[in-house]
Amino acid sequence: MIKSYNIPPVIRETTFPGVQFGVLVNAFPLDLTGATIKMSVKRLASDTTAIQTFSTEDGSLEIATDPTTGIFYLMPQLITLPVFEYYYDIKFFFNNDTEKTYISGRWKILQNVTV
Repeated sequence: MIKSYNIPPVIRETTFPGVQFGVLVNAFPLDLTGATIKMSVKRLASDTTAIQTFSTEDGSLEIATDPTTGIFYLMPQLITLPVFEYYYDIKFFFNNDTEKTYISGRWKILQNVTV
């Protein structure tokens, strides 16, 4: 089952403080040992191309020190996405060649006023 979570809004061209996610499957933490995680951000959920991606491969997503807890983080970083309310989802790629999406939602990027 996919859980919906709207990431707190962030002001464009400021440092996003990061967010912690935890995934439970049948009430048990998802074992993220050896997994790769990718988050795609799109203007419309139906778009075929992401406007930006975050991943464990580029360090913008990070699995907790103990991957058996099911916890991972969207790391603090400067957000340069244009002002808009985006759709996102997070896909998990496991060593046994399975792929699964557990989290999706919206993320609003606000206009910065002070430059």
